[in-house]
Amino acid sequence: MDKPRPTVNAIVICERPEAKEQCRSVFGISGLKTEIVESEEALFNHLARENVEVILIARADPVDHTLNLIHRLRHPGSLYRDIPLVVVFPPKTPLEQALQSLHVGAYDYLIEPFSEIELVTKITVLAKIKHAEDEFRELAIRDVLTGLYDRRYLFIRLDEEMSRARRYSKPIACLVLDMDGMRQVNEKYGADAGDALLTSVADKLRHYKREIDVLARKNADCFAMVLYNTDQPGAMVLSNRLLSKVRDLVPAFDPAFHPSMSIGLAVVETSPEAPLLGQELLERAEIALRFAKREGGGRVAVYTTEIASQIMM
Repeated sequence: MDKPRPTVNAIVICERPEAKEQCRSVFGISGLKTEIVESEEALFNHLARENVEVILIARADPVDHTLNLIHRLRHPGSLYRDIPLVVVFPPKTPLEQALQSLHVGAYDYLIEPFSEIELVTKITVLAKIKHAEDEFRELAIRDVLTGLYDRRYLFIRLDEEMSRARRYSKPIACLVLDMDGMRQVNEKYGADAGDALLTSVADKLRHYKREIDVLARKNADCFAMVLYNTDQPGAMVLSNRLLSKVRDLVPAFDPAFHPSMSIGLAVVETSPEAPLLGQELLERAEIALRFAKREGGGRVAVYTTEIASQIMM
């Protein structure tokens, strides 16, 4: 399985000294791993690098600022829109203002002074719910046989990685990797042998991917990898290494059998103005794969307009 990011059960955005001390005391009792930050920038920096199960907002800013932060976290394009939010409002906050936080996306709120047991209970329950939801969501996007991401999630992540590459003007590569001769394997050795081989290949691909790379089972005998900030030479080095490692596999069903894989590779240099979409990058890699297959398989083919014109003829 892909290596998970470290988990922080709760992250608190709070700049009031008295509230920070109270939060430290409360979460020390609860046993939850907690980070306390003082600014929105620090909050989003932590969210970007750690799994967070609950966000607690306890700010001294006007209520409008808190509501704007909730809007930002709950925006349809936000990566953090599913994280439960609890808001702690300063003393004497009007009830109607506190209720507004629920309308814009908070799960719950408290108005100071409040019972520490009540806060611990709310946070603990929401953390457990979020943890369970994450486990179910992870199962829903995994291929049952290999444990890799499935085709549907591949397309979601491909668009996200393309957007990130365009935003920062970074190169991005896409590999489509297809096992050669799988129909013959299934016919000669049986479907269980074919599944075992695909599982071994998936394990090998997983071993050589970086943590930031996206690896998925695209369809029956085919995998895909999305490599952020990777140029053509770097993608070629990885592709040739993967070809070699697959050839070195020794299947249990026949130690004399030598697996073979073909790879289609497409690389683009992106910019904020680049119109290329994730689906188009994948299609280029698929065209290159068809060329590799046509040339006999067991090789890497890099997408070019010349290859595309030959395949489309």
